[in-house]
Amino acid sequence: MKKRIRIVVIALVVLLSAAVIYLMIDESPPNDADLIVAPLNIPPNENAFTWFKLAGEKATDDPYRLTDLISGEAGPSGERVSWNAQKVDRFLRANDEAFGLIRRGLACSSIDVPVVKGYDVELPYLSQWRLIARMMALNSIALAKAGRDREALDEIVTIVAFGHMVEKGRGGIMHYVVGGAIKYIGLSTLEHVLPGVSLEPDALKDYVPQLAAYARNDDALADSFRHAYVWTAQLTDDLFDGKATVDGKKISKVGWNVFFLRNATKRLHAEVHRAAIRNIGRKPGEYEKPPWLNLKSSELTLRKNSAGVSLAALNAQGIYKVCQDSLDEQARNSAARLLIAAKWAKLKTGTLPPSLAALVPGYIDKIPDDPFDGKPMRYDPAKKVIYSIGKDLWDSGGSEGADIVVRMEF
Repeated sequence: MKKRIRIVVIALVVLLSAAVIYLMIDESPPNDADLIVAPLNIPPNENAFTWFKLAGEKATDDPYRLTDLISGEAGPSGERVSWNAQKVDRFLRANDEAFGLIRRGLACSSIDVPVVKGYDVELPYLSQWRLIARMMALNSIALAKAGRDREALDEIVTIVAFGHMVEKGRGGIMHYVVGGAIKYIGLSTLEHVLPGVSLEPDALKDYVPQLAAYARNDDALADSFRHAYVWTAQLTDDLFDGKATVDGKKISKVGWNVFFLRNATKRLHAEVHRAAIRNIGRKPGEYEKPPWLNLKSSELTLRKNSAGVSLAALNAQGIYKVCQDSLDEQARNSAARLLIAAKWAKLKTGTLPPSLAALVPGYIDKIPDDPFDGKPMRYDPAKKVIYSIGKDLWDSGGSEGADIVVRMEF
């Protein structure tokens, strides 16, 4: 009897040891050649990044908080910032050199941002670029107030082109997001400036195709996802090798354990980023996601590499949000083009169009589709809004906060 018990105990120990060994056996390194972004090796004077970065360094701070006029923010004491033509002019003149450097960068055919190494690296130029975009928006408004409508609209297109080029920087998701934020500044300024424009009607016709050229940036988004994979793969390696830092302090080495396997985790990250690339341009309901993303916390507890799965799943949430944000950007661009077409029609006929279909083909070639559901962009003549249903995929009738709305204040 004792002998049988001893045999059973030994067998259980062997099985348990084998299970532990199995759980701790890692995979071979993932084949991720398709996720590696090779540098373009552009000569510095032909690289838009050179000029954009220099523009950020040359830009002067906003001592009057005049750029708050763009977003309607309150001043340092809570008061609303009011327009002061002299201060605006003085501030803009002080940044002429920065504006010129942005235009010099836009004259380049390519941009290649240096590879970001490390996790605590600060990129001050990104916030500087957003400030410059706000300055350019301020300049557009100042030009419009001076009756220089064509120059005001040209400046808005330049802002959008600036954001588009930043998105193409191949510097990772943060660069793509900042590029999108710059585009948003430009398109929001259009909504502010366009009501007061009094050009000859046909003078607006060139702005619709100009904005259409910056409606999508799919290749740039794919490259940003590739860069994001390289970053997460490097972070995984650094966690295992004891090289990862947070706020300048080193994180303890992870070491070999059942819950976090180096290569298996990198493979999961590769799956997330490959799926994200395939999802570019798709509607949210059509997104492809790895099946393990649907696992519940209780199902992860005893799963091999459970910490690695949780980390990859957390990363995936941010990745898919960026996919949705790219659709938001497309919707705003479509609404901006329709806004120009409607203003053009109003200048020519004296009335707003009864429907968006009435703008085709005289003012726009076709009604752009809402990227969130594939149906044409919406229009409510009574509310005087053009809108997209947005991320909630529900048509709220052009309600701000629920839909992506552009107002027609003319």
